[in-house]
Amino acid sequence: MAQSRIFCKIAPKFIYAQGEYEITKDYDAYMQQRMNVFRKVTGTRKTLVPIYITPFGLKNNMYSRRLPRQVTVNALF
Repeated sequence: MAQSRIFCKIAPKFIYAQGEYEITKDYDAYMQQRMNVFRKVTGTRKTLVPIYITPFGLKNNMYSRRLPRQVTVNALF
């Protein structure tokens, strides 16, 4: 059975950072709330995988460790 994939922008937020981006407690809570709204509206029971695309990567902290995927600009070019 083929697996279906849904690609969407849950929280299209463009933030400029001059170094590694740090995910704060507030931003983590915002993302969790946005994913919960998406689950409720779409009725999906599938796993949501947030992916961060950043020029310099994410600063390693307790919130960034919860993210399974991140892409840096170097991987795109």
